[in-house]
Amino acid sequence: MKYLSEQFNENDFKSWDCASHILIIADTGNGKTTLMLDKFTLWAEKQGKRVLYLYNRQIMKAQFAEKKASEHENLEIFSYQAIEVNEMGVGLQEYINTFDFVLCDECHYFISDSSFNINTFLSFDAVNNCKGTVIYFTATPKYFLNMKNHLAKPLKIIDKSGLNPKNVKKIYLAKNRNEFDEFEEKTLENSKVIHFENNTKKLTVKALKYSNKGYKTAIVLSELSKDAEVMNTEVAKQIKNSTDENGNEIQNVFVNWLGCTSAYENGVNFNIEGAVTVSFARYMNWTSLEQSRSRVRNFKDNSVSMLVCLPHKAFLNNVVIEKENKIGDWIYGRETTDKTAIFGADAYNQYNDFRIAFQEFELEEIKEILNAEDKIEYYKEKLKEIYPDAEICMLHEIKSSFIDFDEIMQSFIGAEVDEAYLCKDEQNRLGEIFKKLNFAASNANRKFGVNRISKELEKNGSIFGIETKNKRIDGKVQNTWHVYRK
Repeated sequence: MKYLSEQFNENDFKSWDCASHILIIADTGNGKTTLMLDKFTLWAEKQGKRVLYLYNRQIMKAQFAEKKASEHENLEIFSYQAIEVNEMGVGLQEYINTFDFVLCDECHYFISDSSFNINTFLSFDAVNNCKGTVIYFTATPKYFLNMKNHLAKPLKIIDKSGLNPKNVKKIYLAKNRNEFDEFEEKTLENSKVIHFENNTKKLTVKALKYSNKGYKTAIVLSELSKDAEVMNTEVAKQIKNSTDENGNEIQNVFVNWLGCTSAYENGVNFNIEGAVTVSFARYMNWTSLEQSRSRVRNFKDNSVSMLVCLPHKAFLNNVVIEKENKIGDWIYGRETTDKTAIFGADAYNQYNDFRIAFQEFELEEIKEILNAEDKIEYYKEKLKEIYPDAEICMLHEIKSSFIDFDEIMQSFIGAEVDEAYLCKDEQNRLGEIFKKLNFAASNANRKFGVNRISKELEKNGSIFGIETKNKRIDGKVQNTWHVYRK
């Protein structure tokens, strides 16, 4: 595996001490934070230069940053949220101007959190107007690049994405929620599951369901969540401890199923041995999807898969209407203007620019999905762009490998005989079983008759067959279903 610290040297660092902003793009797990807080900060210390490191949310500090702050006298560390409420005890701009370099980790934060945090523009404005050099870094730059017209200095982009293959071996696409739920439950037999869904109620129901089946489950949420009471704080503490006292990575997830909101994604690593499935039950934009997926790190040759539920067209149309209404409110000032009095008109307009940029970013992606001639092929192509080394499978195409057809048919024929004729109730029940298995993507609601059941049995190598056959029943010749052992 290649690390960023091997890609840069002191000559590179000298070139960064310039009149431009720097944006470093690199995939998660490639050592962006380690590069900046170890190699770069040590170089700056030798040059007598002070470094401010900014991160998103407290959990990042708990995992890594606090230890680094104690190792370098020239390094100060704060969360974006801390400087937004001015925890430094002096003027924000005055404080930031005392540093030669400002390092902005997960810099997409300024845009991605603007939809629920009205203060993101405060930290951005202070950083953007500082006297020193600002070095932004992220694995997913699209959000940040949407706001580059606000930058006070030219932006120099250093793209190191694709340094290593992403650690995703397989991606399973489910065409509906039922298929998704069935497969996720089956997956739990042999794999841990990290489940992302921005719906605390559904996470709670899922956790309880799997817990009742004997699995260890937990829910962890963003510290900003209004539903924090459902969070398993002990598991959250374990997750924070991803390294031992010597800085070595250690396993930090010990439950079978872990439910998270996507807001929990920033600054936390999941170190898990063995098989891991990262599942996404609802629509999530590509940037959030990759940010969330990447929290599961390469760890002791683990095997990582993804399970993605394709969004329903009606759901996406509703999201479009909701986002267009929000943008309209913000652009035309139909929202209440009390924030203008608090922040001033210029600051409020900048805040509006940030959250409008975020909504427009998501809106563009959703409309692209809706306009795709074939939604399944569109998803396959987009996922292949992000995960070029992963095998992508539609669940309805491979689902049969998880089904014991012989056991199903045996239940209708009995153990002691080789054939049986099914009555109407049995025919309906067998047809419903195969319909529930939902093999045909384009004909999911069509009734399963003898021909379709026979084809599935043949395709999957069952020892049973089925056909229609005339049989005298109650003195009358009737056409019925004949199940037989081959």
